[in-house]
Amino acid sequence: MWAMGAIMAELFMFKPLFLGRNLFDQMLKICSILGNPTPESWLGGLALAGGSNYQFPHLTGVNLSSMMPSASWNAISMIKLMCSWDPNKRPSASDALTHPFFHACYNIIPPSLCVIASVNNATTV
Repeated sequence: MWAMGAIMAELFMFKPLFLGRNLFDQMLKICSILGNPTPESWLGGLALAGGSNYQFPHLTGVNLSSMMPSASWNAISMIKLMCSWDPNKRPSASDALTHPFFHACYNIIPPSLCVIASVNNATTV
């Protein structure tokens, strides 16, 4: 889901959200936008980083709406959820489709596809 959040942001920005030259630069770009992970946002990730002696760069992040002024509040909210540090806090695909960002789409999606999606979700639970 992380990649989908970045792709959604790129649709609003017309450029990559986390464009890094290598692994370390990539992490710097992510932290400069999202801020450092905290015990509240990703305790497991901090433990992983500590176990490998990795130090996250000390950055506070930015307001995503300033980077994507054309994006609605619902779009920014969806991107933030999909780009959560903790993978367990990111929505599943079916949960993402229930986010208010997609509510406007319900009027243009044929009802037959909505029924198929409901049946598929019910069988996977």
